[in-house]
Amino acid sequence: MISEIKTEEQLLNELAGLRQPATELETLETEHKRVKEQTAEIEELYGKTVELSPDSILTVDRKGVITSCNTSATRMLGYAKDEIVGKHFSELGAIQFRDLPTYLELLRSALGEKATESLELTFSRSNGTFLLADVRVSLLKLGGKTILQSTSRDITKRKQMKEETQQLEALKELDRMRTDLLANVSHELRTPLTTIKGYTTLLLDYEQRLKPSEKREHLESISRSADRLTELVDDLLDMSRLEAGLMNLERIPNGISKLIQEGADEAKLRAEGHRIVLVMPKRLPRLNIDAKRIRQVLDNLIDNAIKYSKKGTKVVISAQRVGQELLISVADQGMGIPTEELPRVFDRMHRVEHRLTRMVPGAGLGLAISKRLVEAHGGRIWLESEEGKGSTFSFALPLDANGGCVRDEGL
Repeated sequence: MISEIKTEEQLLNELAGLRQPATELETLETEHKRVKEQTAEIEELYGKTVELSPDSILTVDRKGVITSCNTSATRMLGYAKDEIVGKHFSELGAIQFRDLPTYLELLRSALGEKATESLELTFSRSNGTFLLADVRVSLLKLGGKTILQSTSRDITKRKQMKEETQQLEALKELDRMRTDLLANVSHELRTPLTTIKGYTTLLLDYEQRLKPSEKREHLESISRSADRLTELVDDLLDMSRLEAGLMNLERIPNGISKLIQEGADEAKLRAEGHRIVLVMPKRLPRLNIDAKRIRQVLDNLIDNAIKYSKKGTKVVISAQRVGQELLISVADQGMGIPTEELPRVFDRMHRVEHRLTRMVPGAGLGLAISKRLVEAHGGRIWLESEEGKGSTFSFALPLDANGGCVRDEGL
């Protein structure tokens, strides 16, 4: 039997059918090779980028073992690469012990694919010196691999420069405050001195021509000016002693009711045209305090209320026991204090800038002294004010076993 003779076209088709599976395999191998080459290129590019980075870069596995580091990391930490790679980050010794939990939390957050914020951590170099670093940890997927990358930037100098700038600004502010103090003190000294000098000269030159009533009036002016000078000098000395920590408080049991009553009574004599109102229960605790200094605080607050409120308005002095504190307040119906000025009211040499306060005497020390005296007694002082509606200054003294309540006492 004669076999069927196939045409050339049939033979070629059969041959193509036999080669088809081999062609698909070749395609897969080619694609795999291409992906592998691209991955290698990406990894090489990543490696070069990391190596050239000025930041310290470490890669860490899921167990916290450092798998690689760049040259910047060795320079920043002072360790060789073989002293870094292969160690657990807690064994490296570069991260301070107190910062280890924070760094561990960064790693966990990154592994959970959560966005991590940069944090400031302290590192120690191999030579024992320290640096402050801005650290960020991120999870990278590179060529099918998951990389935990820790990037650190040395911000020690930047931080130092920022602190130095802040210190410089603080010194400038202090210099400005000193200049203001000198200006205020000079003005406060000059005014009573001018009065004393003027009336003294008048009495010496025209004694025979002056009536007895005129002489007395001039002498009273001299006396008031001398008192003002004494008050100013005392304020300056008190401020100096308080800041140097040289003021000794003579704390003994004292009746606070009597102290407040006397302060209110004397304020009525000083406050021309003001209505001084005292709101106080019949019985208040006796306290272990320096009565002279607490009275100084009360007088400062009362005088402040009188100076910054119009005649005919009320100044309310109140006292009450609130929990384990004795609360004393002085409220006025004056001009009030702008919100932006409130944080600085108790600062040394600070005076609220207002067109109505420019003619009010004072060197801006009274409230600062009051704050330090109250705090020296373990108390606190604060202000509530609304511009145009008046101010309330309050201070609280503790009634604890060491410095507080002895027993209740009436007037």
